[in-house]
This record gives sequence, C-alpha cells and structure tokens, in this order.
Amino acid sequence: MATTPRGLRSCSVHEHLERMPRSINTLGDARDSGQELVAICDEIRCRHRWIIDLDHVLKFVGTGHSLTPVGGERHFSERIRCPACRGRGAFIWMRHMADPEPLLVGLSYSVNRWDTKGSRALLEVAAKATSEIVANAAYDSAVGHYPGDHLTLQQRARIIRDSRVQLIRGGKVG
Repeated sequence: MATTPRGLRSCSVHEHLERMPRSINTLGDARDSGQELVAICDEIRCRHRWIIDLDHVLKFVGTGHSLTPVGGERHFSERIRCPACRGRGAFIWMRHMADPEPLLVGLSYSVNRWDTKGSRALLEVAAKATSEIVANAAYDSAVGHYPGDHLTLQQRARIIRDSRVQLIRGGKVG
C-alpha cells in the first residue's frame, strides 16, 4: 500500500472491493448476486427439497421482500407450496455458490435496458457505478452497443437520461 502526499493510504482496486460491504438482505439482492435459494418442506413427513424459482417468487412479492422473516409480517416462505406433498410452508436456505457475483452496496447509478415489446420489463442492468461521470460514460457506451433499444441512466428511481427522449438544442422556451 502506498501513501499519498497528504498521508492518506491508497490501495489497489481489489483491496478496495474486498473492504466494501457486501450484504444480501432482500430477495432482489439474492437474485442480483446470483444466489440460488433452496426450500425444504415444512411438513415433517415430507421434507422435500427443491430450488426456488426466484423470478417467479419476485413477481408476487417484489424485489424488496426481506430474505429473512420480519416479526409481524407475513413471509413468502409461509405461503410457498411444496411440489411433492402440496403442503404450505418451507425452510429457506441459500445454496453455496462456487463463485458468486459480489453484491457491492453503494452503486447508486445504473444503466438499465428495457423491453420494448409492450411489457416494459427490465431486461438487464448493463452497468452500475458510484460516480455520475462514470455512469454517463457507461450510458453513452450502452447506447452505441444497443442501438434502438430503450435504455435509461438512473440514480436509484430517478431517471437522469432516457434513450427515447431526444433533446433539441437551441430551441426557444415557451
């Protein structure tokens, strides 16, 4: 590790990424980090195991649904139905992934690619960044890479740029 002129420590990108907080708190976080969830039937006579179709569950409960039960709130694991015995309820476990994608908290800017065929569903997150300058560069690159596709540059829910909107410079207001 080197020292900068002001006495601050600098570090390599890998050291920086290792120190960034990683957390998986919601079902959306689990999906984004490439985790698989395994359900084990609650019924003692069954105990059937299966891999949860996370995209299917997210359609019903949303990406913000807590991965672990929260007191006083109904959790999706209480409503899930076992495919073997048709009973309700399951224990949920995260399956160990050999090489999971790290989930880095704090990447508030994203370049999103959207479906243009009517459903308006998010197809992919093309890039994530902590800096607006880097996010703008990624957006410009994505517009060139996906010509004609609907792309947005967002800071969380706020849309900063949209490929469907065309700016006309030099026009009069009013």
